[in-house]
Amino acid sequence: EQIRKRSYPVIKSNPEKAIEDLYRYIEEQDAVFDVVLFDLPGTLRSEGVVHTISAIDYIFIPLKADNVVMQSSLQFAEVVEEELIARHNCNLKGIYLFWNMVDKRERTESYESWNRVIQKA
Repeated sequence: EQIRKRSYPVIKSNPEKAIEDLYRYIEEQDAVFDVVLFDLPGTLRSEGVVHTISAIDYIFIPLKADNVVMQSSLQFAEVVEEELIARHNCNLKGIYLFWNMVDKRERTESYESWNRVIQKA
């Protein structure tokens, strides 16, 4: 059965111009959106990422049960919290981490351990 709804628009941009491109699109299309998603590089070192993050309301960070990915993701969330949210240098209202690419073969204890680390952060 087909869903008879149009898919959402995808706007190609980069972190430096993402907010500007969004506002231009909204103005050109006379569009109203309840939710806008930005797919950004997972590092604050990429040009324009801090600017874009400072203008959005929420960050959703996908997690994978891999030590390198987890450490990187947690460090990213911590830096955003300390440098932007705590200093009131942004519009951010929250950071949410969620499991992505869950491997059923991975031991449940591994996920539980990481969940404890996340809750402490």
